[in-house]
Amino acid sequence: MTHCVYKKDVIYYIRNASNDYGKGMEMGNVIDCQEKIKELRERTGMSRKDFCDYFQIPYRTVTDWESGKRHAPDYLIRLLEYYIQLNLVQKKNKQEEEANNNGEEND
Repeated sequence: MTHCVYKKDVIYYIRNASNDYGKGMEMGNVIDCQEKIKELRERTGMSRKDFCDYFQIPYRTVTDWESGKRHAPDYLIRLLEYYIQLNLVQKKNKQEEEANNNGEEND
């Protein structure tokens, strides 16, 4: 089964996350936003500015998330994590396919 998450869908949920600010933020439900957002951004290899531009998140919002001043809704963090992981897997598969094709050409 192929999972398909489009960047436009992720951006839609990011834009609407401001309406959910503070919901689901009970002590036991808070994802460690500060570390998780930074980890996700670093996994993409993007600078904070590039990450913000790519996902259309205001720079100050990501800065506040990473500094712990604000917390993103946990569903948004999970969505970003899923989208980034899916893209990393697709990128890896594409690189392996290209390597296999190059190996066949050399035979």
